[in-house]
Amino acid sequence: MPAFSFLLRVPFRLRKPYLSKDDATFHLLDNPVRKEKIFQVPMVAATGWKGALRAALWQLSYREDHEVTIRLLGNPRESDAGQAGRLHFFATFFDKIGLEVINPHSRQSGVGERGPILIECVPQGTTGTLLLLYVPFGSLDRREIA
Repeated sequence: MPAFSFLLRVPFRLRKPYLSKDDATFHLLDNPVRKEKIFQVPMVAATGWKGALRAALWQLSYREDHEVTIRLLGNPRESDAGQAGRLHFFATFFDKIGLEVINPHSRQSGVGERGPILIECVPQGTTGTLLLLYVPFGSLDRREIA
């Protein structure tokens, strides 16, 4: 790997069930959790992690055109510059699938309208690993890397 590259591995345990939306056109449930195409295991896509980090940077006032955002995540797709970011994200896979049940109620009558709705999820307490690869390129400044 290039000089000053590193891999950050962050194991975590879900405090709440993880809900997502799969792209499957046909599924027994209305709301399946996103799954990997071949092995059908639940996952958080690398793009989901990147989007979450971009949103966190946005909350810290690092907008799309800020040098830190561009250095770490690259330019937006609409940009003509086409610079890739130094951070590379990997998908997170889980080994369990569970079900959550919701029962929407009518605001007028307070009674459930159509009965319970099953939502596929990754259950609370399931473990996963976030993997980030940092590969610097261009001019290197040790302060930027730190």
